[in-house]
Amino acid sequence: MEKEAKKLYKSTKQKLSKAKRSYVCRSLKDVVRGYRNCKTASEERDFVKKESAHIRDLFREEDTTFRRQNVLKLLFFHMNGYPTEWGQLECLKLCASARFKDKRVGYLGLMILLDENQQILMMMTNCLKLDMNHNDTKIAALALTAMGNISTPEMIRDLLPEVLKLMQNGTPHLRKKAALIGARAVRKLPELSADLIQPIRRLLSARHGSVLLTTTTLLIEICKYSPDWIPDMRTDLLPLLRDLLSDLLAAGFDPDLSVGGVTDPFMQVKALQAIGALAKRDQPASDSVEDVLSQVLSSTDASRNAGAAVIAECVKTIFKIESPQSLQALAMNNLGKFLTSKDPNSRFLALSELRNV
Repeated sequence: MEKEAKKLYKSTKQKLSKAKRSYVCRSLKDVVRGYRNCKTASEERDFVKKESAHIRDLFREEDTTFRRQNVLKLLFFHMNGYPTEWGQLECLKLCASARFKDKRVGYLGLMILLDENQQILMMMTNCLKLDMNHNDTKIAALALTAMGNISTPEMIRDLLPEVLKLMQNGTPHLRKKAALIGARAVRKLPELSADLIQPIRRLLSARHGSVLLTTTTLLIEICKYSPDWIPDMRTDLLPLLRDLLSDLLAAGFDPDLSVGGVTDPFMQVKALQAIGALAKRDQPASDSVEDVLSQVLSSTDASRNAGAAVIAECVKTIFKIESPQSLQALAMNNLGKFLTSKDPNSRFLALSELRNV
């Protein structure tokens, strides 16, 4: 009888202790406020130590009610320089949750607390595969974002079929993320470039702003890390890029895309970089883009930073490819205008490019 009473007392005490810890679990806002109210570094350390101990207890008891909130507090401590490696596994548990709110915090924690060299990431491969095939596009986008930031070469090789499927059949939001993962794949595993070339043709024909921007980034990475594929891409992709740049130059003012009177300067710069990569050391290809490059120099207003950036990139492209003397003279004329400008950024651009001519 006495043994049973002691056992019941111990069990009740443990449940009461757990209930108290759950009841006093602070919110993220309260933790941030308490941390900022600390007057000295010693007070901050004591505060973090006490709160971390409380979080550890809840993690040890497999608490699910406050797991998301506690991981957020750990991320706050990590961003202030305190060790929080012991919370990595809890991020994996949140990623495996069925709720979007949990997955969002879990993937955020992985991207902040881990890098691609952590062995624990191999446990994420199956979870990423399931989320990338999820019917909810927001969950698929979370998985793609995490993969684009911390994926290892092994994860990329295992999950490339899912990435290619989303790159070709997903929504524009998913396709742009998949294209950026493709760029990371080329940097990590250049031998995968052959699998990514075919989707590029379709993506460049989609004419969706963010998709085009990330697709040209992927194209530039393939040219950089797998130059043997440039001749195969040049025939099909160079006309698409030339037409894209011509359309941007001919487009009127768009409040969603124009910066300083220039229509989508970010896309123009990326298109010029891709044209330079494809037409380099090829006379017929260089001749095919001569007119559009001349049009960029003559129609872009260089009085503002956006226009100056586009012209500077155009000048770089002209000297990179096999351009005629007349086009090079026009490029030098624009560099001369930069040198006489009162804007120090323009003068710096001109001097930097003259050094490479």
